[in-house]
Amino acid sequence: MRMTRDQAKERLRAKLQPDSEPQLDDATVELLLEDAKRADRYDVWPTQDGWEPTWDLNAAASEGWLLKAGKAAELVSFDADGSRMDASDVHQHCREMAAYYANRVRGHVREDEWVEWWPAGGGTVANL
Repeated sequence: MRMTRDQAKERLRAKLQPDSEPQLDDATVELLLEDAKRADRYDVWPTQDGWEPTWDLNAAASEGWLLKAGKAAELVSFDADGSRMDASDVHQHCREMAAYYANRVRGHVREDEWVEWWPAGGGTVANL
C-alpha cells in the first residue's frame, strides 16, 4: 500500500515532534517533506510523470533535528522552580536525534550516477 502525502507528513511529525521545544512551524515541516522526495522503486523521479510518492522520512527527520539544534544553540540556560534547564543539553539532544535519523537513511543511487574511477596504481570502481 502506498503512503499518501498526509500519511508521510504525520510520520515525519512523529519523528520530529515539531511542537516540542525548540519548535518547527508547519511550513518548515512541509519544506522538509518536499525535500525528502525520492525516486520511486521504478526509478521514476518526483519531477517525472508516473512517480509513485516516495519519501526518505529519516533524511527529512535528520534535517529537521539539525534545524532544531540550530534553534537550541540560541537558548539560554536558566534556573526556575528549583530545576535547571541547560541549553547545551537541549542542543546536544537535538544533534543526537539528527545523527540517529541520519544513520537510518537508506541511500538511493541511480545506475547513471555511477562513475568509473581508477586511481593511479589501480583500484576499484567508486561512486564519486
